[in-house]
Amino acid sequence: MMSSLPQQFDDAKTRLGSLKEDPGNETKLKIYALFKQATTGSVTTKRPGMMDFVGRAKWDAWNALGNMTQEEAQKAYIQLVDSLVGAEVSCMIGIYNVILLCQLICFLNYFYSFLAFYFYPFPSVGALSS
Repeated sequence: MMSSLPQQFDDAKTRLGSLKEDPGNETKLKIYALFKQATTGSVTTKRPGMMDFVGRAKWDAWNALGNMTQEEAQKAYIQLVDSLVGAEVSCMIGIYNVILLCQLICFLNYFYSFLAFYFYPFPSVGALSS
């Protein structure tokens, strides 16, 4: 059964907190803007002053969403978080596959050495002196 949109939104907030990699400033601004739009709606405050660079960047990102509904913002937020978590999981799967490949190569190297020794053992000392 599909959970409600507010529940999915809360789950996305939790999953966002579990990210291991920093998504970067541009993505963090999108996350912030979508979160504010989803929880409060459109911007109602004045734009921060010229010297508040971070505040202005956040306000501009939020204001750029215009009249997006809170429901649309929640859906976009969920999709963005899902894409970030999915990318991180894909990266971890890739690393896991590389580790498995290295283990396989080590095993095959060991197995090849065993077969080479078994079928082509070192010559005896007497055979070397003749």
